[in-house]
Amino acid sequence: MNEKQKAVIAYILVCLIWGSTYLAIKVGVKDSPPLLFASIRFIVAGSILLVYGKLRGYNFPNITNFFKFGIVGLLLLLGGNGFVMYAETTVDSGISSLIISTVPIFIFLIEVILLKKTTVTKWTIFGLSLGFVGIYILVNPNNILSVDFIGGVYLILASLLWSIGSVYSKTIKSNSKMQMNVGVQMLIGGLGQLFVGLLLNEQSTLSFTQNSILALLYLIFVGSIIGYSSYIYVLSKWPATKVSTYAYINPIVAIVLGNIFLNEKIGVLVFLSMGLIFIAVFIIQKSKIVKVNSR
Repeated sequence: MNEKQKAVIAYILVCLIWGSTYLAIKVGVKDSPPLLFASIRFIVAGSILLVYGKLRGYNFPNITNFFKFGIVGLLLLLGGNGFVMYAETTVDSGISSLIISTVPIFIFLIEVILLKKTTVTKWTIFGLSLGFVGIYILVNPNNILSVDFIGGVYLILASLLWSIGSVYSKTIKSNSKMQMNVGVQMLIGGLGQLFVGLLLNEQSTLSFTQNSILALLYLIFVGSIIGYSSYIYVLSKWPATKVSTYAYINPIVAIVLGNIFLNEKIGVLVFLSMGLIFIAVFIIQKSKIVKVNSR
């Protein structure tokens, strides 16, 4: 199997697995404190990958890259995943995945504002407008979906931090194996979640049920070790904006699973918002003009 085929398979796994993790997170945070629950997931998964890598004779990233991968882990996991964990204590899993599908929009804005790699056209402005209308439909406190406003804000922050971490990870040049790089990201991100969770006194409500334990095991071995590793792998092979199109698929998987297992409502506004966000992402992806620096 060549590198191109591996990247395609990794992309498909991200689309399907991460769509299902919203359901597992929703089940987990129902009975367990969000950040401590998430920290166990990533500390265990990261440790497994690092031990596996050492047994295979892989080297740790050098000090500079260890620090950089740690930053990526904090942005993606403490920031991005952490806000998702808190959001899903009040927001349906399907709606959460739909708001997170705005990641490609934020990546585009980062490329325009910070990296100055792309230019804005009339079509991209139109696409951005559609995307924000789609978000507004979900987080507007006066709509019949009754989506928690604070939870919606958390999800927007999660999308922003995840986008920053994804773009930043593309700048890291490393000779160490992917398993070691991902393991460091998970371990540092998980330790960050543990530290903040303890600061927020989450340990005072720490408890586990059979459902939360099953959800945790699924998130560790499927969501993290397989899903997150697949994401980092395909991110190393494809442009960040192309990889971010997994956000088209995740909400469909999450909404269907949430409806089947948690009886989450699927109404007209959900489909309207989904359509606007998907069209917005499509327009932005197709209308983006990449700047070429002359020498």
